[in-house]
Amino acid sequence: FSAQTNYPVNDISQHVSAPGVIDVDMNIPLLGNNRLSITDAAQYAVEEKLGFTLPGPFHHVMFIFEQCYTDCGWGAFAYTNSFVSGYIEDYWSFVGVTMHELGHNLNLAHSSGLDGGTYSDLTCLMGSAYYSNSEGSMCYNPAKTFQLARGSSGWYNEKNGWYSENDYD
Repeated sequence: FSAQTNYPVNDISQHVSAPGVIDVDMNIPLLGNNRLSITDAAQYAVEEKLGFTLPGPFHHVMFIFEQCYTDCGWGAFAYTNSFVSGYIEDYWSFVGVTMHELGHNLNLAHSSGLDGGTYSDLTCLMGSAYYSNSEGSMCYNPAKTFQLARGSSGWYNEKNGWYSENDYD
């Protein structure tokens, strides 16, 4: 977690178990609950522990679960145009997977290939992310980069200040 200094929050250092990590106990059983219920319970537990509502001073919040308990078949998920992403097991450690989920947080949808299948665009992290850190490198394709720069999220302009309306005229 990285906090902005101008946000009036409690000192969270007493709750950090490792750099950027806050461990919480949840008040629901993991077996029999889906990822939405588990994520909501985890978010509530973090908010109770820290004393403020998320996202608070954070741009993104990653929930990491030791395993999948119900409706498995996924390694990670994120909510579009949100601050929440979730990961099971060690999927958080794969840069491609983390960037794919952060792409959803930045309002990017999946990229389909010529066959129209979800995850079949092999030119983009939003099409097919690497589930390894040793297989290669990938970035967002030009269409997704353009969406970040000028599209619905306007993320480059908002966060970095380098984009100008005249850049593409």
